[in-house]
Amino acid sequence: MVMKRFVDLWMLWYSQSCSNLRLLNLNYCTSITRLPDSMGQSLQELRLVNCKKLEMLPPSIQHLKGLTFLDLRGCTSLKALPDSVGALPNLKDLSAYNCTSLQALPTSIGHLSSLETLYIGANPGCQISSEDIGSGSAWTRLWQLQLENCCGLGSRLDYDAMKSLTILSLKDSALTELPESMGKLIRLRFLTIQCERLQCLPNAIGDLKMLVFLTLTQCLNLTRLPKSLGAISSLEHIAIRNCPVRKLPKSLGSLSKLRRFWIRDCKNLQKLPSSIRFLRSLQDFEFVNCGSREAKGASSTGLQDLLECGALGTLKIQDSTFTEVVESLGQSVPLDQLAVGCERLQWLPNSFGYLKRLLILELARCLHLTRLPKNLGAITSLERLTIRCCPIRKLPRSISLLSQLLELKIIGCKNLEKLPTSVRKLLSLLMFKLKDCGSIEAMGALTTLQGLPIWGSTSITKLPASLGIVSTLIVYSNSSFFYGYRSSSYDTLQVLEEDDSGFLKACQHKVSGKLALLRGVH
Repeated sequence: MVMKRFVDLWMLWYSQSCSNLRLLNLNYCTSITRLPDSMGQSLQELRLVNCKKLEMLPPSIQHLKGLTFLDLRGCTSLKALPDSVGALPNLKDLSAYNCTSLQALPTSIGHLSSLETLYIGANPGCQISSEDIGSGSAWTRLWQLQLENCCGLGSRLDYDAMKSLTILSLKDSALTELPESMGKLIRLRFLTIQCERLQCLPNAIGDLKMLVFLTLTQCLNLTRLPKSLGAISSLEHIAIRNCPVRKLPKSLGSLSKLRRFWIRDCKNLQKLPSSIRFLRSLQDFEFVNCGSREAKGASSTGLQDLLECGALGTLKIQDSTFTEVVESLGQSVPLDQLAVGCERLQWLPNSFGYLKRLLILELARCLHLTRLPKNLGAITSLERLTIRCCPIRKLPRSISLLSQLLELKIIGCKNLEKLPTSVRKLLSLLMFKLKDCGSIEAMGALTTLQGLPIWGSTSITKLPASLGIVSTLIVYSNSSFFYGYRSSSYDTLQVLEEDDSGFLKACQHKVSGKLALLRGVH
């Protein structure tokens, strides 16, 4: 039963029709301030999401012996839970996330022996202790636990008793350490830690033999990782973001199943361990905004060792300090996706041409990159090419050899003067996007194009005669665009959008009856 308004609710509850009510959904009933004492003893699910004015739950909630699901997310006026909540013998799911006024949890909550999922997001100043809830020793069935701003509660729980715990998320600015008993979580597969004051991880983390995902975010006092991390042979995904770790343990090279490794905004991390070359299962690696502001080559960070990982398929390097990319990049790994965003990067190695399996290439904010390798066209497998905010002056003629290219995006390349005539040979190209490329004056013939979005201050005044087969055309802010175009055929054009280019007025009398959508965009 879903009710959006708090209308005649008291009468409804006292009527005979509610005696067998099993589901009550009052989500987003923002006018509710309290609930009646009687809600029917057959109730199994009570949903109160975003009841922002709800101040309390009635003590009589203990009579709902069949209640299995209680959702209080977003009840921002709720200051406490009644002690009678602990008398719900069948409660399996309790969620009180984003209850920003919540100041305490009742002692009885530690007695909920049927509890399977617990999600508490309280006020940062709440007063909760493990003594209050009995260290959660009764939570033997709990498989998902998420605590946010719970006054360091995560460091005082009895993890030894939580044999079923599979997902653990701790986001607490008051938490400074984690107990060694965390290593007893033998079924734990997902671990997320976001604790500003946390200084170290317990050595017992190496005993988490079923852990698959490890995420460390904004642990602003975490300067090192334990060597035992390399003992988690099941680990497949590591994400470290905005943590001041100075170095990674060499033992990481023992993680034989690691497939994804993402490192972002770790300013103190200067170099990857040489043992990273032994990560034979690594498929996806990101190294974004790490290290000091001192200019350096990619090889000095340990990326050269990374390229010896035989399975690496996706590589993202985004660092304002990199001046070069490893010369052997195209000779080492079978990359299919590569993203490079390095402000000081001045050139790309000719080895790019050896990336024979590359499908997606993105170059973004390489503010000193004025040219692309001449043998770019040797990457015949390339399907999507994006060049964003790079001062390149021209594209290499060899681009015509990209026979599989489906999508070409050139965005914010102010110095790009013209496109090579060889562009007409891109026989597979379906989408060509131009944005803020102010110096381009003309385009080659594009015989297979199906979409041509053009934004910004491009000075293009004419299109190729092949426009007749374009099915989607989008034009933004190009005052001189298309007035020089005099083709009489728009037979396949289905969607045409523009803002102030005047193209609509110039071509309305020439479009065929197949045009499904013709409109101005403002």
